[in-house]
Amino acid sequence: IGVILKNYERERMGLERASERLVQANNQLARLSRVDGLTGLFNRRHFDEQLDIYWRECRRLETPISIIMIDVDHFKKYNDRYGHVAGDECLRKVADCLRSSLRRATDFLARYGGEEFVVIIKDDLDKSKRVADNLVRAIRELKLEHSETELGIVTLSLGVASTVPGRDGLATDLLKLADQGLYLSKEIGRNTFSVSPNSPVLRQQPSGPDYASEPSLLDANGSRTTNVTATL
Repeated sequence: IGVILKNYERERMGLERASERLVQANNQLARLSRVDGLTGLFNRRHFDEQLDIYWRECRRLETPISIIMIDVDHFKKYNDRYGHVAGDECLRKVADCLRSSLRRATDFLARYGGEEFVVIIKDDLDKSKRVADNLVRAIRELKLEHSETELGIVTLSLGVASTVPGRDGLATDLLKLADQGLYLSKEIGRNTFSVSPNSPVLRQQPSGPDYASEPSLLDANGSRTTNVTATL
């Protein structure tokens, strides 16, 4: 009987260790499924999941949510000039800079695909524009060589959109507005951020906690922007 009990205990402990290893492996696979292999940022799939969570929370609390779409300017030309290995290294440096420039734990950064990145911010349009301004400045201050741009360094174009989610609104609508802002930035010369001219202005939001930044918040026409938030 003693031998049987010892064998049973040995097998039980072996099964427990195997179960623990399986759990660890599954957790590792789950983590890897959320992370972009090149930059170490969250990937598009996890962004889509988090956007839905953020959207539902802000709708329940009736608080603003913002999206910043980010594109590395003339990145195809960068790859053509310096090669794809250097291009990958450039994206890693940009990702690291974006990560370190976001100052709150609730700011969610992901690689959207290719040379595009995206940020979700639980704050209003005014604060999100300040974040966008900080990101443009931070990448410019890296002074990564890019001979195919006007400044000779890597720069970013960004699009910003913000809303207080309504009952019938969709998170994808906010994403489209941010994308429109991004393309506006490209049209007016890049190395800047813009708010989509199609953004409906339906309600004013009070200012939240400030981001420390030297303000340079001008719209596409060179006029100072106002703190307004759309409702979708």
